[in-house]
Amino acid sequence: MSKDNVAFVFVSGSFSRPWVYQQVQSLLTSNLHNLSPENLYDVILQSTDSSRAEGPATMYDDAAAIASKITSLADDDGKDVVLVLSSYGGLPGTEAAYGLSKAARAKRGLKGGIIALVYIAAFLPTVGDSTKGLAGEFPGEDEYMQLEYSPEFAASIFSDLSDPIEQKRSFDQMTPHSRASFHSPLKHEGWRDVKIYYLHTMSDLIIPPELQSKLIEKAKAEGADVEVIETDAGHMPMLGREQVVVDVLLKAAATKVAP
Repeated sequence: MSKDNVAFVFVSGSFSRPWVYQQVQSLLTSNLHNLSPENLYDVILQSTDSSRAEGPATMYDDAAAIASKITSLADDDGKDVVLVLSSYGGLPGTEAAYGLSKAARAKRGLKGGIIALVYIAAFLPTVGDSTKGLAGEFPGEDEYMQLEYSPEFAASIFSDLSDPIEQKRSFDQMTPHSRASFHSPLKHEGWRDVKIYYLHTMSDLIIPPELQSKLIEKAKAEGADVEVIETDAGHMPMLGREQVVVDVLLKAAATKVAP
C-alpha cells in the first residue's frame, strides 16, 4: 500500500470514544509499521455527547459526522480511506459509507474515498436493521443510557484484558449513550461497493459469535463482499489483542480498487 495516501478513520462502539483505539494506533505508528500519525483519524460519536445542545443524537447524526470526516479527507487530500468500525459503530459507519466508496466517487469524477470497511465485532447491518432490533431494548427509559459497573460486566466487555484493575479502568471511561441512536434503522447499505474485512470474535460475550455469523451470512446473501478473519478474542480486541487488529487493518489498507 502507499502509506502516505491511506487514511484510517476509527469509529468506536456505543458508550465509548476513540480512546479504545489508542494502543492499536500506537502500534501502527511504531517502528514496526511506520505509519504517520497524520494518517490516523478519530470520529467522536454524537450519541456519546450527553451535553449536546441539539438533544440526544440519532444514528443518522453519528453517520453524518463520519461521512463529513471521510468526505473531507477525500476531497481535500485525495485520501484512500479504511473505515474501522467497532460494535454499534457498524450501523452509522455503514450508513455513512453510502456514496463515499472510491469506486462511487470515481464515477462522479472525484478523487479518493473508502477502499475498505473493517468491522471489529461490529453490527454488519442490512436495510431496516437497528441496534434495538439486533440486540434488544436497553433497560430503562432515560434519553441517555448508562452502563452500571460490576466486575463481571467489565470482564465480559474487556475480556482480552486479563487484569481486573485494567478492566475497571477501561469501564470507568465509558460514556452515557443516546437511546435514540439505538432506534434508528439503517437506510443505506454503504458496503455494497466496498470490500469488507470482518474480524469475527469467537469469544465475544457482548455480540455473540453466532449473531455475528448470522449478520455476515445475511449481508453476503444480499451481495456483500466479505472476508472473514476469525480470532479467539472477545468483544474489544483492540484492548489486549492489538496485533490481531493491526494485521487486519494493514490487510485492508492494501485493498486494490479497480479503476
